[in-house]
Amino acid sequence: MGISRDSRHKRSATGAKRATYRKKRAFEKGRQPSNTRIGTKRIHLVRTRGGNRKFRGLRLEAGNFSWGSEGISRKTRVIVVAYHPSNNELVRTNTLTKSAVVQIDAAPFRQWYEAHYGQPIGRRRQQKSDVPEEKKSNSVTKKQAARFADSGKVESAIERQFEAGRLYAVIASRPGQSGRVDGYILEGEELAFYQRAIRKKNNRKIPPSTFSKGQSPKMPPDKTIKTRLCLISDTHSLPPNPPSDTSNPYRHPLPWSNILLHAGDLTKLGRRSEHLGMLSMLKNAPAELKLVIAGNHDITLDEEYYTRVGHYRHRFGLERFTTGGTGGTDVEDVDAVEDPVAIKALWTSADAQAAGIRYLEEGTREFRLSTGARVRVYASPYTPEFCEWAFAYERGEDRYDAAKGARNPVPTFPPGVDVMLTHGPPYGILDQVVPGHESVGCEHLYRAAERAKPRLHVFGHIHEGYGARRFEWSTHNRSMIQCDETTAREERCAFVDVSESTNSSLRVGKETLFINASVVTVEYEPVNAPWVVDLELPLDEDGGRSN
Repeated sequence: MGISRDSRHKRSATGAKRATYRKKRAFEKGRQPSNTRIGTKRIHLVRTRGGNRKFRGLRLEAGNFSWGSEGISRKTRVIVVAYHPSNNELVRTNTLTKSAVVQIDAAPFRQWYEAHYGQPIGRRRQQKSDVPEEKKSNSVTKKQAARFADSGKVESAIERQFEAGRLYAVIASRPGQSGRVDGYILEGEELAFYQRAIRKKNNRKIPPSTFSKGQSPKMPPDKTIKTRLCLISDTHSLPPNPPSDTSNPYRHPLPWSNILLHAGDLTKLGRRSEHLGMLSMLKNAPAELKLVIAGNHDITLDEEYYTRVGHYRHRFGLERFTTGGTGGTDVEDVDAVEDPVAIKALWTSADAQAAGIRYLEEGTREFRLSTGARVRVYASPYTPEFCEWAFAYERGEDRYDAAKGARNPVPTFPPGVDVMLTHGPPYGILDQVVPGHESVGCEHLYRAAERAKPRLHVFGHIHEGYGARRFEWSTHNRSMIQCDETTAREERCAFVDVSESTNSSLRVGKETLFINASVVTVEYEPVNAPWVVDLELPLDEDGGRSN
């Protein structure tokens, strides 16, 4: 028996409002919840009695949020549901309802603040902005200084959120009825209250003991073994910050793990000096196996591209005009052209192999750890063509499907692969860019992931897409993974446990954990925490290490 209207509707068939003599009980309302979730905008128009209409938001991705203390509103992207006062299931499923606490993109508010007050916000003091400072008249400078002195001070809790690029906000609209997700930024005591609630919930879900290195994994009955992976991407020649910088989760040393994965963009522009710096960092990383792929910025690892056109970026100093502006060479090095063969040899040398580093080109490889774990990995450094960078392919090309003639296709499940390591994201998953919140991932890669159904898919490339999402293939239900910022700073990582030791273990072949592990923000600031994931990998009965 389906949900239906009853005879006591508040309006008559002509639209006239009836007198209400008693309140309806829940089962009499005949109202199906809209379950508005985060995703590409999709609104269903509902015609109601009397010619009225409702706008049921099925999927929403952006809304208008106000900053009360500053008296402004801006349209911005909703990133994730962080807390719900009555139902944790709505947090797991990223369902948008009135009064839910969400994290929103801080970029529009940062832009307004810096233009209004002439002062940076949420930028670490030791880092200089790469954008050349706009010339201002003395009158404008004085006016901005007066504004800042009068009302420009921002509480430290909000400034820390600007550093992370995400602000906590409360939804004030009813997305299921209005088709809009609007609200206000949390401040003061209200912000402190919800931060305590979020921290309490996360501490209950992730006990400190799970971070212990010496913990011996339990052996599940299906012959798998709990394995820890550390995930980073888009380091762009920026090593971890000093250990003393406790405000930054990306700091030395990197978290301990069995396997470390780097999803590309090791360097800013592929200079030999940049590769040597990243190679040294990874050699010292505390992991038995370190799997590395290139990205579009690692132009000297794409020999065909570098020989054809990439060398112009070095020969004529074009690195000065790349996004972000850091990592460029000195003036005397502008004319130097690198040797791509020699640079690739750095990553495949016996010295690198002895340190556990394995440089992966496109294709499928299998590795075994000393613990007996076996991991099958599909790797690809390629991304859809963008501004004539390296490792590019046309958007219409499907390089992942054997049926389309792909040379290195993604294996179909079963057996599929355990891990997919690609530089770019699949379409619609942690791949939105600002401004515009447009998804720029690859549709063919998404379909390949759907066929392979890996336990874990790691990527980067889209800096503003940093985060983790758990995806259920049968229902296409996407739930964002929540990690407490304070814990991430203390532990130097954002931690996710989907092993058999938890009540929410990953269901192989039915779910995939997607992670955008970009270390830098869209402004190329290295402030994002490395991801650490505990998951079950197949146990090799023969044992031993064979890489």
